[in-house]
Formats: sequence, C-alpha cells, structure tokens
Amino acid sequence: MYVTFKNTVCITAKWLYTEGELITYNNYKYHKKVKNIYPPQGYRACKGRPALVVFDSLLPAWKEKAIEILGDPHEQERNYHFTKFLENDSEAQQYYDNYLDAKNESLKPTEIKKYVAQASVLKAMNIVIEKTKDVSGSTKNLWLRLPTVIHQVPKNDYPHALPKSEKGLKRKLSEFNKFGYEYLVHGGKGNNNRSKINGKVAKWWLAYYGLPMKYSVPFIMEKYNQIRKKKGFPEMSEQAVNFFLSKPENERKWIITRHGKEAYEKKFGYHVNRDKSRQFPNAWWAIDGTKLDWVHFEDNHIKMAAKLKINVLMDVYSEKILGYTVSQSESHQEHFITLKAAANQAQVRPYLITYDNQSGHKSQKMQGVYDSVVAKSGGVHYAHKAYRKSNPIEQMFNRLQQQVIGRFWFADKQTIKARKDDNKPNMDFVIKNKDNLLAKEQLVSAFEICVKLWNEAKHPRLSHMSRNQAYAQEMPMKERFDFEQQVNAFWINYSKLPVTYKRGGINPKIRGTEYWYEVYDDKNEIDTEFRRINIGKKFYINYDPEYLNDFVRLYKKVDGELVFVANAQPKRTYEQVPALMKEGEREQWKKDFQIGEIEYNRDLFEMNEIFQETGITPEKIIEEQEILIKMGGKLPKTQRNEVEGNSLLDQL
Repeated sequence: MYVTFKNTVCITAKWLYTEGELITYNNYKYHKKVKNIYPPQGYRACKGRPALVVFDSLLPAWKEKAIEILGDPHEQERNYHFTKFLENDSEAQQYYDNYLDAKNESLKPTEIKKYVAQASVLKAMNIVIEKTKDVSGSTKNLWLRLPTVIHQVPKNDYPHALPKSEKGLKRKLSEFNKFGYEYLVHGGKGNNNRSKINGKVAKWWLAYYGLPMKYSVPFIMEKYNQIRKKKGFPEMSEQAVNFFLSKPENERKWIITRHGKEAYEKKFGYHVNRDKSRQFPNAWWAIDGTKLDWVHFEDNHIKMAAKLKINVLMDVYSEKILGYTVSQSESHQEHFITLKAAANQAQVRPYLITYDNQSGHKSQKMQGVYDSVVAKSGGVHYAHKAYRKSNPIEQMFNRLQQQVIGRFWFADKQTIKARKDDNKPNMDFVIKNKDNLLAKEQLVSAFEICVKLWNEAKHPRLSHMSRNQAYAQEMPMKERFDFEQQVNAFWINYSKLPVTYKRGGINPKIRGTEYWYEVYDDKNEIDTEFRRINIGKKFYINYDPEYLNDFVRLYKKVDGELVFVANAQPKRTYEQVPALMKEGEREQWKKDFQIGEIEYNRDLFEMNEIFQETGITPEKIIEEQEILIKMGGKLPKTQRNEVEGNSLLDQL
C-alpha cells in the first residue's frame, strides 16, 4: 500500500514481499543493504511504524507491477492534493437556489447541482493554482495535468460539465473569475430584454462604468434599478451587463476613462514590430533612472531608509551597462555623468539615444549634450512617448532587479506593494538586521559589483555569449568619439543669459546650489588685472558638472560668437577662528584680504594723476566756488576773464 511521508510517495516494505509478492524477503533485505532501494530521508521504522521504501527507488519491473495492482501513486497524490481543497460552495448553493431566470422561473435541481459543482471545482482550481506556482509565478507544469485531475473527481459528488481541453478550461476559469456565478448559467436563460443593451441604455451603462471612481457593476445596478422605470429602460441581469461591458468594442471605450491611457495602450494600443537583426553594439543607447531597491542605514528614528536612485545607460543590442550613477536625485547632472562615462568607455558615437520624458533629459543643457554626442551622420535622439512601454531599458530594469539587485539581503525587492510575495521584501528580516545595513556611500560600491555581475552574465537572446562578449562584437559602421571631441561635447552652457562678474567674483546658481568663482593668475593669486577691467561685465559660463568644484570657463560674445576669456576657480574660503586655521592659511588670507586695499590705492593713484594732468582738481573747484560766493554769484567781466584765463593756462 502507498504511504506519503514528507511529500515523498512510499510503499510499505511488507507489501512488496507478502501481498504484492514482487520480491522475496531475502531479496528485499539484499537490495536494501546495497541501497538499490531505500527509505525516505528522516524516516525510521519501529514498533507501530512499518518499514517504508521510496516508490521511485523501485526497479522498473517492480514499479509496473505495483501500478498494475495499486494504481499510479503519483496520479493519486495529485488527485488527493486537488480534492483536499475541494468542498461544496455554500455561497454558490444559496445563489443558485434563489436564482430566477428572465421568466422569473427557478432553476431545476439538476441544473443547480451542476452549477454548484462547477463553481466548487473552479474555486478549488484557483486555490491549487495559487499554491503550486513556481518561483517565477509560472503554472505551465500544473496545467499539463490539471484537466485530467479535475475529470477524475467523482461525478456523483461533483457532476460538473467543465471542458476537458486545457484551452477550454482556462477560458472557463477566466470568465468565471471575471463574471462570477451568473456566468455559469446557460446563456439561453437570459435571451430576452434582460440581455439586450443598446441605444440610450448602452450609453448609460458605458458612461457610469467609465467613471474614474471605478464603480462596480452591482453598485451601478442599484442606480440603474432606481431610474429604470422613470426612463423606460428594460430590466436586465448583471450577467448581461458584464457580457456587454466585456465586448472589445465597448471595453476599449470605458477603459480609457476608467483606468487611463496606460491601461488602454496595454490592451488595445497598436504597436509596430521592430527589426532588430540589423542592430549592432553602440547602434542604440538607452538611458533611464529608477529607484535602487536597497535599504540603507539612515540617521532617523528607525535608522533605515531606501532613498537612493540609479541612473543607467545601456547598449540596447548587448544589454551591457556602459555608464551609471547612484545618487538621491535624478537630474540633468546625473544624466550627464552617466552619458559621459558611457562615451568614455565606448569611444564611438551612437546612432540613436533614447530616454524618458523626465525634465532633466529635456532640459536645454542635456539636449545640447545629446546633440553633441550622437553620430554626425544620421544620429538622432528623442524621448519615448509618455505611457508607452517602448523604452527597452524599462524591461532591463525589471530583470536587473530580479536577477542581480534582489539577491542581496538588504534588497526591498519591488516594494511592499508588489503583487507577488517573491517580489516583496521580508521586512521582519531586514528590521531584525538593520544594525548591519550599509551606509549610502557603501551601496555605491555594492552597485558597482551588480553592474559587473550583470555585464558578465549570459545574454538572454545570444545565449552562447555574455553581455560583455556581445558588446565586443565587430561594428559594421562606427564614428570615432575621441578625447578631444568628448571634452568639447561635455561642457554645458550655464544659461542663455550672461552672469555679472561682481566685486566678490562670479556667482552662478547651478541645480539650486550657489557657487562662487574667482579668476586667479598663473601663481594662483587673485588676478587683479582681470578684476580691474572686468568687474561689472557679463560673461557666459561653460562648465562640466563633474568638475564644478575645480573650475568653470568664462566667455564673452563677440559678433554673435562666444570667445573664451578665462578660467575661473572656486573662490578661496577661510576659517575665522585662528586656532582652527590650517598651515599657511593665515598667510594666504592676509594676501587675499589686502587685495581690497591694494586695488583701492591703485585706482586712487591713477585718479590723482588724472586730476593733476587735467587741472580739474577738487582744490581748484573749491577756489572757484569761494570767489563765486564772495561776488554774490557775479564777477566783473575782467575778473571773470582773468579767472577763466588762469584756469585755461593751468589746463594747458
């Protein structure tokens, strides 16, 4: 007889050499000794517990004879697993007992029994399917045997008439889950006004069901019955309404306003097929950002958070990650650094760059960079349309999360809102080990490892090679992108408007942060000559986001073209407390502090020279005004001529 121990199908040893007469007792002892047959792992026979043998360890001839006598144990086990979830659906029983058809007639007892049996079996199928999904969520193996299993259910207890084919059974289960008990009632019982929905009635139902509040059919039916007689609408069933709403020509209308454009595109949106056979490495780059699904240490009340984002650029053909950043934001600066890293690795220009509609990509700065990076002969770049799933990197992110990022213990998977348990974090475990969480800075190094693992893994389509190997393939066409070209491409214009160079330097505000820059000479001292002729003038700023803390370039516009003027470095800052100053800091501070006095004395000296050279001095003006006051505002002509003459002689 068959026995199951810890999900392992076994047969009692005694049956083999007595009732089954498959082998002799001595033969049994021999095969057990040489371990041709063996008991289930963890099982020990003793008084009251018979010796067991794993069924699958029997020799083929013994198996065939056991199946001939006792039947297939695996099939029985499958049936057992299904039937233990099968029970009479009391809710269905009540529904069909009270059901009235279009003529207000009750169902026949045989019909009620059939519909209750079908509902019971279908509900049990839902439970079994959910419990037997594999790690990836697939039920393919289950469906290979499920039609056979449900038709071995005793028909006396469950006289269902469900389809025998896998396709038909899947459709039946899907429709039942969608429309409920009424769906099982034969369509002929509703073929009157209760199922005829057209004209004003159809528009009424489409309008109500299409509301973004997403009312259910039973709720709307209550509203319908309240106004039905007043409007002269016919009586109808929920089954008729559900079938009406499920028609493609109707669903494609209400799904737009009920669920939005993304849901519409997913089900009804037309898409073209792309020919990928002509692509090659660096033909198409895709860049996008997403949340990094890792929990890190955070100095807050729970000592943990998940605030980091990744910005990734990949080569679409090979799926190799060419550039990335890990940060707490997604702006044009992260896009810039990611793109620059990819260009530095590739040393060639792509023919296409795509990105999402995030404002950082579409900013004037990044658009200019994309223009500079794509191939000069036929290269283009553009943003994917909103709500379209055409961005290849989105699919890659999902696989990157499941295959690489999610393997780390501090991964929060695809958030607690994910549908599948395997895609949800075990927050109990993470919280228990939160003292071991890495700091945000450490996760940058961890993600670098993820990129390496991803790039070295097998390509999903080109299974004979890794992503690195796929990327290393020969390119049938390419445009070089050397270092000098990259330097010119990756400098960003600060804005359309110039910035004034003030007495304290030039002060642009980049990404919400204010910077102060000063022009220094070749001895790293403040360039007083530059300040002498440029304070108050306006300059166009050109910068590399990676080197904002090193220098920026200043340009002026001449005849409509930008002309380079000077490099400006971050303005020196000093500690106010002398005891906290670094070595040499006080001496440098004295030099910089004296600049104001030096410039003042220089300009004053030059002005005094001008006074003396022109004769137009404050003292001369005072003398003239004193004479004017003494004469009451009038001078005799001779005296006036003398004063003016002396003044003229002085000027000469």
